[in-house]
Amino acid sequence: MTLEIDLQFVNSIYFKDICCRCASVIMSDSMFYQKMSLAFITTLIFIIKR
Repeated sequence: MTLEIDLQFVNSIYFKDICCRCASVIMSDSMFYQKMSLAFITTLIFIIKR
């Protein structure tokens, strides 16, 4: 995956929707969902930085 494709994906509505959902889940009280979204975000950062 090239950086160009990564940037297009980051700028896509789908990606922003996922980020919004993750943010709202992190704000919620459920520890399970907090851990799941934290793992998801960590994986995303790893993929983008690679």
